[in-house]
Amino acid sequence: MRIETESSIAISESLASYMLGSFIYHDRNVDPIFEKRMSHVDTAKYTIADLYIQNEKLAFEVKSVEHGTSALKGIIQSSIYKEQVSDAIFVMQTPRRRKLKESIESFSKSTGVGVIWINGIPSICSEDMITKATGGCTKPFQLWKERTYSVTRKAIESRSRTEWVGDYLDALDRVITDYPDEIFEFAVEPDPTIGGFSNIFVD
Repeated sequence: MRIETESSIAISESLASYMLGSFIYHDRNVDPIFEKRMSHVDTAKYTIADLYIQNEKLAFEVKSVEHGTSALKGIIQSSIYKEQVSDAIFVMQTPRRRKLKESIESFSKSTGVGVIWINGIPSICSEDMITKATGGCTKPFQLWKERTYSVTRKAIESRSRTEWVGDYLDALDRVITDYPDEIFEFAVEPDPTIGGFSNIFVD
């Protein structure tokens, strides 16, 4: 399996979330929750985390490179989750601009938020490969997303129009578990002692 580097293939938030969910599921034997409503967060009522690990009280905010500098808002969102979780991590495909990458890492450190960059993109993540595998759907990881990673995977299999979509998902899972260091870069460790933008009503 060929691993593309940096941003040669631009992936969506939903695909990035699925890839991270697959890694967590197979590496930690935990089924992460997608789009967890953080209903007890006072700073931003009813905000939603892209991924959530319940037993570890860990929330992830995922952005795509298409957000550009507005991705910095993702750090604020991640920090807000810390009202309800122990750690929050910002996830994004590595920005094309070095200055933006450095700014995000610096901002995250000051707010206690972790950062994971998605560096290597498997070649099977191209829109053309996804469309062929599903039999015509370009955004299965978004349109057929369910509550957890495992349920989402089953939904994609059942709703696709090809017989080999299961083989495609197996290949995607395998390349993620076989090459995690080439795909994910754990750039900044989260710091639970820093409150960041959570509890902004407290002095």
